[in-house]
Amino acid sequence: MTARLRILRVEDSTDRLGTLRRVYSPHDVVIADSVADAKARLAAGPFDIVSLDFDLGDGGQGDDIARYLAGQEHVGMTVIVHSMNPDGVKAIKAILPDAVELPVSLLERGTSIYGRLRAELALCRKIDWAFVLAGKR
Repeated sequence: MTARLRILRVEDSTDRLGTLRRVYSPHDVVIADSVADAKARLAAGPFDIVSLDFDLGDGGQGDDIARYLAGQEHVGMTVIVHSMNPDGVKAIKAILPDAVELPVSLLERGTSIYGRLRAELALCRKIDWAFVLAGKR
């Protein structure tokens, strides 16, 4: 049996969910579309990766989830901030400085970052972010 990562995608946009589905396939992906849903799923965890948006449809924000994560023991978990909201990314990174900023626009199929991230995910190990983000502008 092939090893698979457990990934929580916190996103409420159906367009972005399609992009993120392609990026994270064939891993075990759980989707949360609100702060409350994300917190409940994190409590039931564990996850290897949390892919986090900032602006959520329920009026919640990704920094609420970041604060929750900061108060928990999540050894070995990677947080990827895929939000396109620069102020939201700054707010999350202020709480989780080790979070990886990777806007969803850079995760479109055909981009070099998409290919490198998919290659790293296929290895089912800690991601080499220097490799994935090489050449990111």
